[in-house]
This record gives sequence, structure tokens and C-alpha cells, in this order.
Amino acid sequence: MGKNKNKYLTYLAWFGFILAFLMLARYLYFHVEAELDADLASDLVFAEYVSEEKNPVPTGWCYSTDLRVLNTQLIFAPLFYLTQNWHMIRVVGTLLCLALMIGSYAWLAYNLEVSYFPVLAVLFLCPLSKEYIYVVLCGAAYTPHITISFLTVGTFLYLWKHSIREKKNRIILLFLELLSFGAGLAGYRQLLVCYIPFMITVGLFWMFSPKNKEYLKLVMLAMSALICAMVGNFVNTRWCMTKYNVTNYSLIHLKDFSFDRFEMVINGWLSNLGYKSDVDLFSAEGLFGNAFFAIIFLTVGAAILSAWKRQKQYYKKQMLVMVYFLCMAVVFLMLYLFTDVYYESRYLLPVTIWIVPVIAILFQNENKKICTVLAGILMVFCLITAFSYYNRPIINPNEEYENMAQILQENNMHEGYATFWHANLLTEISNGSEEVWHCEIQNDQFMIQNVRPWLQKKEHGLRTPEGKCFILLSKEECDELAFTKKQKKSHVLYQSDQFVLYGFADYEELAEYISQPLR
Repeated sequence: MGKNKNKYLTYLAWFGFILAFLMLARYLYFHVEAELDADLASDLVFAEYVSEEKNPVPTGWCYSTDLRVLNTQLIFAPLFYLTQNWHMIRVVGTLLCLALMIGSYAWLAYNLEVSYFPVLAVLFLCPLSKEYIYVVLCGAAYTPHITISFLTVGTFLYLWKHSIREKKNRIILLFLELLSFGAGLAGYRQLLVCYIPFMITVGLFWMFSPKNKEYLKLVMLAMSALICAMVGNFVNTRWCMTKYNVTNYSLIHLKDFSFDRFEMVINGWLSNLGYKSDVDLFSAEGLFGNAFFAIIFLTVGAAILSAWKRQKQYYKKQMLVMVYFLCMAVVFLMLYLFTDVYYESRYLLPVTIWIVPVIAILFQNENKKICTVLAGILMVFCLITAFSYYNRPIINPNEEYENMAQILQENNMHEGYATFWHANLLTEISNGSEEVWHCEIQNDQFMIQNVRPWLQKKEHGLRTPEGKCFILLSKEECDELAFTKKQKKSHVLYQSDQFVLYGFADYEELAEYISQPLR
């Protein structure tokens, strides 16, 4: 009877996982455009350029702060060889990235010897917070960082318990070192997310058990991976910075401790976990939304407290991951407390997502009946949250881009200018038919002569649009610019409460128009 009950519960858990995946797939298919912005659209524009160049890391692209080595273009770019439907590429590519992330967690869970996989995998598909929806579920932007972390730690644990003398395990070790090198080649991010915190963790374990040869082996593995990542980072700073257009981290400076930054980071983690502030306490969002947050927060707290009190009951590798989670949090906290590095709450997600293996460790070691009930409650809340979010009334803030793209196509205009916030977004929503140069506004001038070297082709700084061309501006941008104050409105193709779209016969006419004195 007990076996049949467990079998039934397992089937039920897998059904919940499949249901969560299908709900997400449906939402992406019908509504993903409502979640897009300039940053997310830049990923797909870059992937399309990668497919054109047939080079996974092309030199002809202006990167942001990270060189995109092991990133989403490896998934999205090949899809352009199968179809030119950008919407389908966005949907399928995002689902593939999420599948890889969940698969990497399966590898970690296998080596951690924890169960409840389908239940906890639902957490990866749950619209936990606005940050998670934005950069994981709909944008897939952070899935590579999470996937690399899960793969790396899972491989550490595997090699820790298996002989490296075996040929198969030597290949796995080589994979770990190549993965570490590729992660470091992209920049500092993965060093801070994964390799430095893990080195600190195993160093602490070895320091408190210096005679334990098992920990010495783990220290050597962590050191080899960290060295490979640092070599990759050295290549990035010494060679890639001269060959590629990437923003340099040398602009970051040390600063004094700030309680404001401390409060900012703590609130960021709470927001990552789904805490909803500035809502009525007794509203549906205030009560139900924050009830889900409270369950997750208390479960994670219980996991850490239980591991601390019952250390001897836990496998060493499980304790290692618990401490690693805390070390990651401390490293990120120190980074934001003592430097002026730019902060967004979503930057904390590669740390926050480790609540999933932390909860899995709790479920594996505590009272099975209680943990099974708690796992069921978590799954039910995940599915209800997903259903509520995916079926809410949806207003697409990007709908006007579709209208403007249609107007441009009707006027045979396929190249033009905009600021960063609109350029790549228009390209994706127009299914790639509109190529947009993005530049900045300085004082009251639209600087088309100084194309911004940020998330666009380098050639945009070397040539101007050909044939009929356009300028797309928001209403706020129009109010800043001198040329928009002219009485002449003959070049306006489209105007609304949000946007103004100008059309011109050629670049020369465009340049003359924006440089004319006020009339």
C-alpha cells in the first residue's frame, strides 16, 4: 500500500511539473512580447547576428559588460537556420534554455542524493517574482549563469566521490576545466557567482578538518577550476578587451560601507523571493502573494537552521552546498556594500535560485510525512501562482511597436535611428525587418554622428542607413530635443501619446532635418 501511494504521489508530482511547463509555454506563445524590453530584445538581435556571421562570439558586435561566450546565443542562433520567425525563436529558445537549466539541476540533485525532483523543478517554472519572470522565464537571460553554477557544483560533487584515474572521470574533469575557462572568459560575473564562493566554502571545510583527505581532494578540484576560470578572465582582460568592444570593470571602485546599500540588497533578495511591497495588506495580492513568499522564506530558514542543528545527520556534500549558498550570499553582499558597482535586484537571482537545492536538502533529511505535505503545499501554491499570473488581464505595453513596424514596412523603410530603449525592441517585434541604429541624446541634440557602442553592430558606427530611413522617439525624448520643436510636421509618419515616428527619403534629408535651426 505504501509503495502504491508513493508511486501515485510521484505521478501526481510529474503531472504538476508538465502542467507548469505547458502553462508557461502557452503564456510565452501568446504573450511574451508583453514582457520584452530593450535588454531582452538585444539578446535575440545578437543571436541573429551570430547566425549571420557563423561565429558564436563575433568581433563585430558591441557587447555590454560581459563577453557573451557560454550564453543564450548558443541556443537561439541555430534556430535562425530553421526559421526566420523571431516570435517562434523567442518561444522555443527560451523553453530550451529553461530545459537545460532544469537538466543541470537534475545533475546537481543526482550528485547531492536528494529526491523530490519534479516538485522542486516546478519552482523553476513558477513566476516567483517580477525579476525572475523578466530575466529567466521570459527572457532566459540568466539561465546560462544558473546552468553553469549547477553543472559546476554538481560536477565537483561527482568527482569528489569518484576516482579521477578512470578514463570517464578524466573526461568529466576536462569538461569541468573547459567549462570554468569558458565561464571566466566571459568576464567576472561567474567568478563571483560560482568559483570564488565555492573555493571559500571548501577552504573553510578543509581548514576545520585539515586531516580529512577527502576535503583536500575537493580543495584541489576547486582550485583547478578557479585557476581555469581566472585564466579565462585573464584572457578576457588582456586580449579580448583589445579585440572586442566590451565595457571594462576597471570603472568599479571601492567605497565606504553604506547602510543604504545593505538595505537595498536585503530588499532585493526579498523581492527575488516574491515579496510584494506597496500593496494593500488585505488584498488578494497582499495576502495570497505574500503567503507564498512566507512559505518559501520560512522553508529556506528552516532548512538552514535544521542543517546547523543536525550537521551529523546530513551528508557532507549536502552540508557543503548549504554553506556554499551562504558564502555566495556573503560575497554578493560584500560586493555591493564596499564597491560602487551598479545594482539591480535581478543581479541577485543567480544566488537566490539556490534556494531550490537548499529546500531539497531539507526535504531529504527531515520527517518524510511532514516534508511530503510541505512539498505538496509548495507545488499547489506554485501552480496557483502560475495560473493566476498567466491568466491575468494582460495589457501589452509594446503593442505600438507592432503598429509602427507595419507603417515602416508599408513605406518601405527598413533602417533608421532610435535611442537604445526602442531600437532593438523594434527590431525583434518587426520580425527583424527593421534595423535600428541607437544613439544618445546629449543636451538637446540627437547624436546620430556618435552611435553608441552598446549592444549593436560595430558597423553602425561606420556607415549610415541606406535608402528611406526613419527616427523613432518617445514623447519624453521629443520634449528634450531641439529639432522636434519645429513647426514643420511633414515628416511625421505616426504620432501617439507615447511615440513619434519620422520618415525621410534618405539619410541626407534626415541629417539636414535634425540639424536645422528652430523656425
